[in-house]
Amino acid sequence: MTSSATALAERRSVPLLALVSIGILLASLMLGLRPTSALAGQPQAPVCLNPLDVVFILDESGSMDTLAGDSTRLGEARDAIHGFIQTLGDNGGVGTGFLHQVGLTTYAGSSASTPLALGGTSEAAALAIVDAIDDDDGNGNTPLGAGMTAGMTSMSGGDRDFVNGVPVTQAFVLLSDGRPWPDTTNDIQRPSSTLIGNYHGTADQSFSILIGVTPQNPPNGAYILDPVLMDKLDNPNAAEFDGNPSDNFFHVQDASELGNIFQGIVNDLLCGDIQVDKTADPTELEAQGGDVTYTYRVSNVGEQGSAPFTFDSASDTLGSEPSDVEGCSPLTRGSDDPGNDDNLLEAGETWVYTCTTFVSVNTQNWGCFTFEYVNSGGATTEDCDDATVVVAEPTPPPPPKEPDIDIVKTNDAGSEPVAPGTEVAYTYDVTNTGNTDLEISDLADLIKGTDVVACDLSDASPDEDAGGDGILSPDETWTFHCSTKLTETTTNEACVEAEVVDLQPTIVAQFVEACSENTVEVSEPGSPTPEGSVGGGTGTPAPSIPNTAISQIGFGGPLASVIFGAILLASLGTLAYANVRSTRERR
Repeated sequence: MTSSATALAERRSVPLLALVSIGILLASLMLGLRPTSALAGQPQAPVCLNPLDVVFILDESGSMDTLAGDSTRLGEARDAIHGFIQTLGDNGGVGTGFLHQVGLTTYAGSSASTPLALGGTSEAAALAIVDAIDDDDGNGNTPLGAGMTAGMTSMSGGDRDFVNGVPVTQAFVLLSDGRPWPDTTNDIQRPSSTLIGNYHGTADQSFSILIGVTPQNPPNGAYILDPVLMDKLDNPNAAEFDGNPSDNFFHVQDASELGNIFQGIVNDLLCGDIQVDKTADPTELEAQGGDVTYTYRVSNVGEQGSAPFTFDSASDTLGSEPSDVEGCSPLTRGSDDPGNDDNLLEAGETWVYTCTTFVSVNTQNWGCFTFEYVNSGGATTEDCDDATVVVAEPTPPPPPKEPDIDIVKTNDAGSEPVAPGTEVAYTYDVTNTGNTDLEISDLADLIKGTDVVACDLSDASPDEDAGGDGILSPDETWTFHCSTKLTETTTNEACVEAEVVDLQPTIVAQFVEACSENTVEVSEPGSPTPEGSVGGGTGTPAPSIPNTAISQIGFGGPLASVIFGAILLASLGTLAYANVRSTRERR
């Protein structure tokens, strides 16, 4: 190697060594910032720099000694608080000169105490105080009111608003197993409405964690910390307060699940969180269904200065809760609101997604989004929201068109014979007995079995048409009249034919008809008419004619009879002679 080459190599080696040194320094810094311990079995907590003031309010009543796996509820709670503080220590530090401060209040019997006041206590000192809690320390009742009061006093002692220009987030983390106690009137145990309002006004966040299962009906009517109380820290006389603590309420059946809850709280407080708001347009559809567009607004709801998120995954699934059944797909990201399209979901920023699909039945589906905390070593957070679309019930098909018609024919002659030449009045009642409108196409009254018109109905019109539209509607009756003179006994038949007005595929017939016959008896010529009638069997009775003998003066009695007989014999003889003569002449 020449001297110039050696000099060049030496000159190159200087910046190379410098780069290696800088790399080692950066790696050391990164290792220093990266969480060195996380809650058992959980992803590493995110590296975020939101300064926190956290006061733990811990139930140390006797029921917290209940076994939970290999430990007790109190032991599991202690370990969860330990992990929480250690995570804060790994992400900005705890105590004077660091980002975070922690405090601990315990309550049991009839009072509360503050073994760790919120302030500059170091991480190591804080952990030592927490670790001093023994599994068997549980004793006495559950004076929740006293615990809340002590916690508020401790929080006010922190007295920090900003750290390095970033606002401090103050949070309560309250734990209890909600077991009943006999004293229902002690205000120390039952928080008043005023206390509840003050409690929620003291901190920015109020987390409530209920451990175990509380009885439906506590013995002796004892007051319990049930899920409703822990959700809103409320009672029947509680005042409303600002904020929505229900989002910060957790109920765990097993105290060993506290690690999961605390990890979520750490992520939320340290780095904020995402929030998904899903809407559907439209939310109601006609029976045939239609296209629905879902809109998903995914927001970083963390404080300004908190770490951003990067997108991990998104899905839309069907059901009353998130499931594996795919709903709408694909979810398409649109514009950021506001944003700079740098693929970082920063505090106060919202990403908008949409998806359109055809919906034909009532549908509830969920949009779920998972985002990764930046510089967290893979820690993620997820949020879901649902939307429901209601599809109208289909209109049942109309019943089949079943046309039918009926005709009833009557006369005014009655059942007795009428005299020849009597005018008889007929009445025809035509009724639509089906379920569809009809138009009468033919109405005739003929001598039965012939085409001979018995009574002319060609110009007949009904007495009344209810609609005035010439349509015989279902259950409507039209009445027609016709009169004619009868000279002999007559059986005539009236028939009506109608056509369906609204022809549809469901129709069973296009035409319907019906007939009705009627007989009127006419007496033979010369036959006596029924007593009390003239000619037609109805009307005014005829005047009777007296049946009396001829009586004149001087002519009558036996003599008249002899003379009348002689004249009758002579007349008969003359007729017989004339008949014989006529017969001979024809021969």
